[in-house]
Amino acid sequence: AILNIAGNSIGKDGSLYIADALKVNTTLLRLNMSDNSIGDVGAGYIASSLRVNRGLINLNLATNGIADDGGNRLANSLEINKSLVVMRLSGNDIYDQTREDIKNDLNENHFRKGRIYNSTLESNEGTSWNMSKVMFVGTTRSGKTATVRSLLGLPFTHDANSTTLVSYAESSYNRHYWIKISSSALRNHAAFFAARLMLKRNSQLQRKIPDTSLNSRSGILSIIDQQAELFLRSQLRETIQYPGGVSSNFNGNLSRENNLLDSNRSPLAVSNETFDENMLLDAHLEAKSCTFALWDCAVDFFSMQHIFLTKGGIYLIMFDLREMMKPDTKGNPLSYLSFWLRSLESLSPTASVVLVGTFANSIMESDNLKFIDKVIQGMLKTTGATVERNNIDQLRFFPVDNKNSSGIRRLRQKIEEISTRDLSLQYRVPMKWIRLLDTIVGYSDLAYLKILEVKELARHVGITSAHELEEALELFNTRGILFYLTSTEALKSIVVLQPQWLVDSLFLILRKESSYRFKSKELKRLGLEDDLMYTYKNAVASRDFLDYVWEEKAQFFIDLIMSTIMLFSECNFGEGKFYLIPSLLQNTDTDSRNQQKKGVRCIFDFSLSFLAPGIFQRLLCLLIAHKFSGGYLSQESEISTVAPWLFFNFGTIELEPGGTIHLSENTTSQTLTVLIEDPKFAPKCLAIVRSKLERINQDVMHQGLRWDVLLETSENSNTFMKLANPQTCKKLHRSWHATKKYRNFVDIENFVDHSTL
Repeated sequence: AILNIAGNSIGKDGSLYIADALKVNTTLLRLNMSDNSIGDVGAGYIASSLRVNRGLINLNLATNGIADDGGNRLANSLEINKSLVVMRLSGNDIYDQTREDIKNDLNENHFRKGRIYNSTLESNEGTSWNMSKVMFVGTTRSGKTATVRSLLGLPFTHDANSTTLVSYAESSYNRHYWIKISSSALRNHAAFFAARLMLKRNSQLQRKIPDTSLNSRSGILSIIDQQAELFLRSQLRETIQYPGGVSSNFNGNLSRENNLLDSNRSPLAVSNETFDENMLLDAHLEAKSCTFALWDCAVDFFSMQHIFLTKGGIYLIMFDLREMMKPDTKGNPLSYLSFWLRSLESLSPTASVVLVGTFANSIMESDNLKFIDKVIQGMLKTTGATVERNNIDQLRFFPVDNKNSSGIRRLRQKIEEISTRDLSLQYRVPMKWIRLLDTIVGYSDLAYLKILEVKELARHVGITSAHELEEALELFNTRGILFYLTSTEALKSIVVLQPQWLVDSLFLILRKESSYRFKSKELKRLGLEDDLMYTYKNAVASRDFLDYVWEEKAQFFIDLIMSTIMLFSECNFGEGKFYLIPSLLQNTDTDSRNQQKKGVRCIFDFSLSFLAPGIFQRLLCLLIAHKFSGGYLSQESEISTVAPWLFFNFGTIELEPGGTIHLSENTTSQTLTVLIEDPKFAPKCLAIVRSKLERINQDVMHQGLRWDVLLETSENSNTFMKLANPQTCKKLHRSWHATKKYRNFVDIENFVDHSTL
C-alpha cells in the first residue's frame, strides 16, 4: 500500500500519530511525508516506529527541517530495521557522514532483501495463487469478443474479429478496474510469488514484536487503509492492445526451427529477476486482486468448444437478448443455454456459471427483462442447473450492452465476487511450480513445447517426479495458462502454449476452405497431389497426407480428433491407413433418399433440447469405426458386402452382412432418423446406434444432450410411438423386440430408461 501526505504541514504532533500507526501497520510499503515540518522531534518519533515496523520499504522525509539530532536518530533506527531500502532526506540539514551511514545501511538492507528474495525463489515454500480462468461461450455473434473488450475497458468496435485466444486481465477487487497485462509481465509469476512470501513473513514477524509505548491515535489506521488504494491504477503494469493473439495465417509450415533442448536458450533466464522494491509493491497489489485468464472461445465449429473446458473456473454463457423475445423462432437460444448448463453440470458441478444477455439497449423496458427472466427460470427448473444471480437487478442473468458498456461494471463485480469465494484458489502452490510456469511462458513465442523439453525445464527447477510434473501442468491448464490433455500418450506428448495455433492446425484438415493453403508444386514433388484432391473431394485422408500436414505432431492431432473431438475415424478404404473426415462431406437431400428405402425406422428426437452441431457427423465416425473394427459381426458372417455411402447429413452403413442402416439428420426438426432395412436386425442395430450416441454424450457433450426415442409401430407405417414406459414397448411391432438370437444385444424395456427425458 502507498500513502502520500506530502505538503500537509502536519508538524511534530502529526508525525506522532503516523509513528504510532506505523508500529502496528503491516501493509504500508511506501510513505511520502515530505514537506511537513516535522523537525528533529518528529524525526525521532518516526525513528522510534522504524525500530518496530517490518513492512515499510520506502520513506520520503525530504524538506522537513530535520537536523543532526533527527538524522542521528534515523541512522540509529536502521541498526535494527532491516526492511527499509529507500529513505529520501534531501532538503534537510544533516551531516554528510550521517547521510553516508544511512545510505550504507539502506544498501545493506537492499542486498539483504535480494538475498532473501533469491533464497525464496530457490525454496520449496508455497502460497495461494490468485489466478482464475474465465471462459466465454455462446452462439456466433452473441457478443463474446465485445464483452471481453468491455471488461478490459476497451472501446467497442464493430469490426472486432471473434477468435480463439487467451488474453490476461488483472482486476483490483476494490476498484473493479481491469487491465490487460503485457506479454513481458506474464513471465514474472515467480517474482510476485517470492515477494508475496516475503511480505507474509514480515507481517508475521511484526505481529510478534511487543510495543509497550504504543499510544494509538484515533483515525490514523483507517486513513492509511483508505489512502492505500489511491495509487493502484498507476501501479498496474504496462498494457497492450487487445485482442492481440496469434496470427491465424498459415504459412504452410507447422514445424519449429529447432529443438529446444539443442538450443543455447537458457531455461531459467525468464525466472531470475533482480530484486527491487517495486516487486513488493506489485506483490501487495496482487494479494488484493485476481488475475483472470480470459478465454474468448469462438469455436462453434462442430461444438469443439468442449476441448477447452476445465473442471474449474468461471463460465459465462452469452446469448442475444433480442432472440429471447422471439420464443417461437428457430433462433431461440433457450435450447443452447440448456445444452451448456447440462454440459457444465456434468463436467464440473461446482463450477460457477453466469448467464450474460447482450444487446440490452435493444429491449430497454424492464417488463421485457422480467419476461426473459421468467423464461430462464422455467428453463432452470427443467435442467436443475444453478446460475449466479444478479441481485442488484433481481434477475437470473446479467443484461449488458457493449456499445456503451451498460451493465459491464456489475458483471465485473460478479466475476470478482466469485473468485473471492473460490476455495480452489487457496490451494497451496509450490514455488518451484511457479518457476516452471515462468520458464514455460518464457517460450510463448513457440506454439508448443514437447513434453521431453518440459521435463528438462522442470528438472532445472527441482521437479523430477513425472507425477508432480503432470499435476503442475494440469493446474496450469485449469487456470487457463496453457493447454494440456492426458487421455492418451500422444496427447500427453505436447504442451500447447498458443491455443489459436491448435485450432488453426485442426482446421487445416477439418475445413474445406483450408485446401487452398497447400502448395501444389511441393505436393506434386512429394507424390501427394492426389492425396490432397482425394481428401477434400471424398472426405478421406491418407496417413501420408496427414504426416505431411502435421509432421511429427500427426499422432497428437489424430488422437485429439479421434478420441477427444471424435471427428475422425480410421477406415479400411484401401491399402495403408485412411481416416474419414465427416466435416468435409457434401450435403444431400435426405427426404428423397429416405423415400427410396424400406424397413423399420427409429427417430431420436432432440426437439425439446438441442441437437448440437456435429452430433450426426460424430455418430457416422463411431459407426464407421465399429464397422471396420468388426465389433458386432455375427459369428457366422465373415465379410461385409456393402460399402459405406456417406454424406454430411446422410449415411448408409452395413454394420454387419445384412444389417444395413440408413441414417439422416434433420436440423429443422432437430431429429436423427435410423432406418433399418432388415427388421430382424432392428434390436441389434438400435442398440449399436444408442451406445454410440451415449458415448458422444458422455465423452464429448458432458451429458448435455437429451432426446426422446420414437419407434415405428410397423414396417413403413409412418406411425411412431414414443418409448415412455414398459407398457408402451408391448404395443410395438415385434421387429423391435429382441429374439433369442439377439437377446444379448438389447432389452427394449431397459432401453427406455437410458434414452427418454
